[in-house]
Amino acid sequence: MRTKGKILMNGLIYRLVLCIVVIVSLLALRLERSMMQNASLFIAPPAWSYDGSRVALIDETTVLIYEVVSGSLLHRLEGHTDRINRVNWSPTTLNLASASADQTVKIWNGDTGIQLHNLTGHNEEVIHVIWSTDGTQLISSGVENNPNLLVWDSQTGVLKGSTQAGTIVDAAFSPNGEVLAISYSLGLSLHNGQTLQRTIHQSPKLCCDNRMEALAWSPDGNQIVTGSISGSIIVWDAATLLEINQFPANVHYKPDAYNIPDLTLSFVRDLTFGSDGSLQTVSGDGTIRRLSLDGRLIEEIQIGQLTTAAWSPYGARLAIQGLADPSLPTTSASSNSLLQIVTPYASLEYLQSLTQVCVRVTSLEQVLPPVTDLTILPKFTTQIEALSDDQIPPGCKADLLAVAQAIQATE
Repeated sequence: MRTKGKILMNGLIYRLVLCIVVIVSLLALRLERSMMQNASLFIAPPAWSYDGSRVALIDETTVLIYEVVSGSLLHRLEGHTDRINRVNWSPTTLNLASASADQTVKIWNGDTGIQLHNLTGHNEEVIHVIWSTDGTQLISSGVENNPNLLVWDSQTGVLKGSTQAGTIVDAAFSPNGEVLAISYSLGLSLHNGQTLQRTIHQSPKLCCDNRMEALAWSPDGNQIVTGSISGSIIVWDAATLLEINQFPANVHYKPDAYNIPDLTLSFVRDLTFGSDGSLQTVSGDGTIRRLSLDGRLIEEIQIGQLTTAAWSPYGARLAIQGLADPSLPTTSASSNSLLQIVTPYASLEYLQSLTQVCVRVTSLEQVLPPVTDLTILPKFTTQIEALSDDQIPPGCKADLLAVAQAIQATE
């Protein structure tokens, strides 16, 4: 009996060990797949200058600055000794900042290509950089424990303060600049725009249904929208961080990202609010969607698989890296092998809604006539080109001209 019992016990132990081995093997395969995809998954998006005239790309330890209209390479910004994780332009000038694994942040003049400041103060790699809405301060985020959020005077390069806020994946100031929303991948928090002290925190989920990699504020500041690697879009109440709605950005969406065969396809690369108030998203599989905040699909365009992408300041153009089919009719003639500029919405209706946004910003009701048919486009384009930066935000002007050009090209 003892021998029989021992055999049964050994059998149970064997089955238990076998189950553990199988589970560990499955987890290891998941982890291996995730690590193999990381090289093409977590790639920093292109960065638009505030006036929509330039786009910055990251090439290992170098920042490449392209002129959008001509597609020409203006500058190679070299100086970092380890990979660059993020680059962002000032919202008011042609200065830009780069965050690197070499533990430094550099501020550059994107017009001349000259390095202005080398900011040292982090003791681990720097993941992200965010400019204040007036461009006077630069916030850098590192992976160290405390403090990891450093605030710099962007004019002098002097460290002004520091606090703890976790490792930032994406962040954006509210339209009025009073609140900073920060995504930590699985969590979301709001911070005072002046002190950076956390005011509200949305507890992270366990894993891995909503790894948030893109974030945007609604124009009225009442909602925050996030996009995840699983293809999920979540609309949050900006006052409480309570979830309002959730819906997919593409056909690859699954609640658990580990159940998606190829995360490069489901990944929501960027999102923004269009001139008509709709949400515009772009995913790794090349799906571009316009959606209402209740998830209703307004329009969908397929442009083919891409590596990463970013919407222009006023949302009319897309800067794309790694576009599978760069010969698309919506692709700008200025595109090159590394960067493609796409104007997805080439319609009079979209042009008119974008014009109304510019009018609200600059009070140009008497200057810009309604664009009701194609015969008005040449006069409209001439009038837009004649406007100064004091009369119209340069980023809005650039997007208007791009949409008008795209409409004429399709006729």
